[in-house]
Amino acid sequence: MTMYRHLILLFFLTVLLVLPGFRALAQEGAPTPSFEAPLSFSVDAAIHPVDYLASYPVPDANTQLSPQERERLVFLFLRAAQACEMRDSSETALRTCSPLYVLLKRNFPEIPFVEREKGDLVFLADIAGPLSDYVGP
Repeated sequence: MTMYRHLILLFFLTVLLVLPGFRALAQEGAPTPSFEAPLSFSVDAAIHPVDYLASYPVPDANTQLSPQERERLVFLFLRAAQACEMRDSSETALRTCSPLYVLLKRNFPEIPFVEREKGDLVFLADIAGPLSDYVGP
């Protein structure tokens, strides 16, 4: 009978010692992507492209993106500029404090984007032009 008590006690001690390690593994898990852009951008969306970009969720605007994430980010901005052009929209300015724009500047420091209104606004055309040159024809 005492042998069973010792085994049970040993089992519980082992669980207590190993359990914190499992919690740490569970918390680390698979890395979450820093930026997840949609593969498509609807031109007929109910929301204006500038509002869509301004409200786009960005977990960390200072993250360095992978090449695939950078490609999706470029696509997102080019498609938004195209959607504004197709709508013949006069409101195509994005605030420079927008997390998505900050993410763009962080990942493309070599591209000098033209900011207007004392650096508070950037027009999608002023973003799309240099990005088009960057990605090529």
